[in-house]
Amino acid sequence: MGTPAMRKGRAVFDDLRGIVNLFKLHGSLGWFEDGRMRALRLDHRRQAPDGVRRLMVPPQRRKAQDVVSPPYSDLWSEFRAHLMNDRTTLLNRLICVGYGFRDEHVNAVIRPALARANFTLVILARSLEDSVFDEWSTSDKVIICTETRSSLNGNRQHTEIPCWSFEWLCGVL
Repeated sequence: MGTPAMRKGRAVFDDLRGIVNLFKLHGSLGWFEDGRMRALRLDHRRQAPDGVRRLMVPPQRRKAQDVVSPPYSDLWSEFRAHLMNDRTTLLNRLICVGYGFRDEHVNAVIRPALARANFTLVILARSLEDSVFDEWSTSDKVIICTETRSSLNGNRQHTEIPCWSFEWLCGVL
């Protein structure tokens, strides 16, 4: 979490320290809603027309290509820095809620962090494809909880607790 700021004439994103860093890495910014509750797809870089409000719609087909242009490129740079580069804000825990690990461009950023001794990946998802579960569940630095199965640091088991559910997680916290 953070706030937009300007530094040396360049737009930057300042983290709010001491709290959770929340990254929403995918979504579509080109959608608007008119006064009659109709969704309209417009160029997200242009000024919104009068009488409409911006919407954010989760993933679209071109999401891998979209990460190289603003606003996603800035978010991706921050995300990569938190996982690998910037020692002052280095993440030691990454919790992925609802992500199915089917986007290779995302996984390619996450995988190298598993080489760090102090890093743990937590995956909370209703379900994962068998190939995804098989890949990530073997690591001793990954915790997975789905509706039917889980893995704790490489030890696979059946899941009884709905810890994959965002509602359950919020109720526990």
